[in-house]
Amino acid sequence: MAGSDDAGAESRPTRPAVGVASAGYRWYLASQVLSLFGTMMSYTALFWLALHIRYGGAPALAAIDAAQCLPMLLFSRRAGTIVARHRAARVAMTTQGLQAAGALAIGLPLLAGWMTTWYLVPLSFAIGCVQCVDLPARQTFMLDLVGPGELRRGSSLFATVTGLARIAGPGVARISDWSLVSFMPINSSGTLCLLRARPAISSATIE
Repeated sequence: MAGSDDAGAESRPTRPAVGVASAGYRWYLASQVLSLFGTMMSYTALFWLALHIRYGGAPALAAIDAAQCLPMLLFSRRAGTIVARHRAARVAMTTQGLQAAGALAIGLPLLAGWMTTWYLVPLSFAIGCVQCVDLPARQTFMLDLVGPGELRRGSSLFATVTGLARIAGPGVARISDWSLVSFMPINSSGTLCLLRARPAISSATIE
């Protein structure tokens, strides 16, 4: 009897870990740390650029910041509807990819030696629209990833680690001599990490 029980235990498939212990959660957490670290460094450098660009200054900085925050005020309700109608994981990966594209849209013209305030303002508004959808998508995806039982633990760990990344990003950007272009690979690496982890995240997602 004991032998048959051992054989039955060996024949049963091993269920992948879910919740905070899952590989999908760890990959997702690592990708978000990289992404937010690069994003906050880019914000610091972008605001510095707004002050020093031709025809820049305090009005340009205010216009860029307002353009990036305005979509959250105008479209947050519609963004929640979009996330509710589609799979949160797919929406989150799409918005993360679009944010990486926005970082490249800033970095490539800088590499070419060209940048104006009139380019940054509408681009900041477009990035703000993406972030408006990205925030509820990530919050919903967290529930799908860890499940209701570990939602508090997963959200607390996520908020702690990403909060440290938000603090460290501007600090590193301030004390470093890197240019704005140097921050773009860091900002995009979070998206690449998220795409690399897509199979593990999909297998750990709780339906």
